[in-house]
Amino acid sequence: MARSGSRADKPNILVIWGDDIGITNLSCYSDGVMGYRTPNIDRIAQEGMRFTDNYGEQSCTAGRASFIT
Repeated sequence: MARSGSRADKPNILVIWGDDIGITNLSCYSDGVMGYRTPNIDRIAQEGMRFTDNYGEQSCTAGRASFIT
C-alpha cells in the first residue's frame, strides 16, 4: 500500500553526464543546425527547463568527483 504524499514529496531530478559534449551537440539548444538530433533530450527540455549557464573543469574528473561526494 502506498503512503499518501510520499511520492509527491520527492524531487524529480535528472542528471545527464556527457563526455566531450558541447551545447551545440544538443538539438534543443541549436535547433539541429549542427546536424545532431537528440529527440529524447529535446522532449525533456520542452517539458521541463533548459539551463544556459554552466561550469566545467578542463578535466572532468574533478567536477564529477565533487558532484557525487
